Amino acid sequence: MSSIKTTVLAAAAIALTIPVTSAYATSAQDVAIEYVRVKDNGTFEVRATQAIDPLCAQGGLIFTVAPHKLGVSSDGAKALLSVALTAYSLENPIDVVFDTSSAECFASEILIAR
Repeated sequence: MSSIKTTVLAAAAIALTIPVTSAYATSAQDVAIEYVRVKDNGTFEVRATQAIDPLCAQGGLIFTVAPHKLGVSSDGAKALLSVALTAYSLENPIDVVFDTSSAECFASEILIAR
């Protein structure tokens, strides 16, 4: 009986360390960036050259990064902006994780791909 309790407690501890993600979370790979639009509130939009998801704005081309959306902090949004601008400057595609529960398709991760 003691080993069952230990197993249950271990499983509960592991479950508590897993980050919570949206049921609408999806991703797109090898996304070429057409432009990055930065707004005065710390939010920025990235427009892809091809649709990343039909549920996103402007025919599936736009995803948004905003502080305090999907667990992105203000500093996290700045870091994601840096990654997006680096990829744009180098003309490298990105991989992006975003939430399709709204047309803004708020993103929480950006990876510069090669």
